[in-house]
Amino acid sequence: MCGEPFHVDHARICRHGGFIIRRYNELRDLEDEMLSMVCHDVGVEPVLQELYCGVLARGANKAPDTRLDVHSHGFWKRQSSAYFDIRVSHPNAESYQELALEQLYRRHENKKNHV
Repeated sequence: MCGEPFHVDHARICRHGGFIIRRYNELRDLEDEMLSMVCHDVGVEPVLQELYCGVLARGANKAPDTRLDVHSHGFWKRQSSAYFDIRVSHPNAESYQELALEQLYRRHENKKNHV
């Protein structure tokens, strides 16, 4: 449709057709649905409790309405909570060609921790 040669990578990023790309909200909701099958108290974008004391890492979000993407109870072990942060990335994009997959994941994690 766009005139470019068809291949799997192009099908994932073409804005004029190709495969249906699951966007952030759809991936978040899919994770919520799957976690609900095996965990308790699963929630989407829960508001975190405000901290009144203690020292947080540099770059920590201290806003009163801070949210994470998905929360579940009992994921790692009983009576414990797990919080998940979702990020959508296209590792085969031209801007990432010089990076190994491990470097790309590390870059995204560093960006997430310093926002």
